[in-house]
Amino acid sequence: MGTFVPIEKEFPIADNPFPPAALKAIGCIAFALVLVGCEPASMPTPSPPGYKLAVFANGNVQFDIPEKYELRYEQDESIMVRPSEHAGIILRFTLQNLPEPIAEDFLLTQAEKDGMEIKEMGKNLVISESGSRNENGQDFNMTFWQVGFEDALVVMSAEVNKTRKDEPAVLDCLALVPAMIESMHKF
Repeated sequence: MGTFVPIEKEFPIADNPFPPAALKAIGCIAFALVLVGCEPASMPTPSPPGYKLAVFANGNVQFDIPEKYELRYEQDESIMVRPSEHAGIILRFTLQNLPEPIAEDFLLTQAEKDGMEIKEMGKNLVISESGSRNENGQDFNMTFWQVGFEDALVVMSAEVNKTRKDEPAVLDCLALVPAMIESMHKF
């Protein structure tokens, strides 16, 4: 049987930055945190193959966009997405954090009040409306979506240059909007 050597002799305190009492305290705290169910901070979930993650700076909401798309975070905490710099479409996403989980109720009330159709896309409720605008002599088709889940309301828009509305990049991007909406969730 071997000889018992106190830890202080094997690892002298001068070489050990943590005194024995501190080590015991750290161990007790770590054990207590596990017992009470403390978990590490929430992290975004990975995107499926062929997609990349977009995460709002002002909240714990994420969604997936095609990997090849450009993604830009704006100073106002919105997110801009487009197939390429010269595509005839720009998508913008803005997150509104609500004080409690009332996003679905808010959308239901708004849809009823304005006579709008409400859709379910994945686990999210969605209302949309369309219009047009003119800027510097250029005409744009505009579509707006409000996506509600838990305490998050995402306002999304598609700005399409009318002269390019039938281009494959524009049509493909619009066809992917439902998948982007369905992927929106909190993490």
